[in-house]
Amino acid sequence: MTLSRRPKAWARAFQGSPRSRRRRNVDVRWDDAASCLTFEEKDRADAGHTQRGRVYIPDGRPFISLVTVEGGAIRLVTVSRPEQGESARGLIMTLSNPS
Repeated sequence: MTLSRRPKAWARAFQGSPRSRRRRNVDVRWDDAASCLTFEEKDRADAGHTQRGRVYIPDGRPFISLVTVEGGAIRLVTVSRPEQGESARGLIMTLSNPS
């Protein structure tokens, strides 16, 4: 994987029944202030639920983690490293206490 300061766009598809499948575009970019990779979902119809956070790429592992921490809630998306021309596939785990 080549990293640059320009945003990279990934599409993330949610699996499930055909009616519940959704695809999300995710921009990944270098954040100079935080000195790390960050991500942000783009073009969501429900923009109030847009996810953004940090990207973790462990050395020697075939996975990438997208982590959102907001208002005491944690959302972890773990996906495979996409090969050229392929989509990343993975799962979503959310820990929150809705009021």
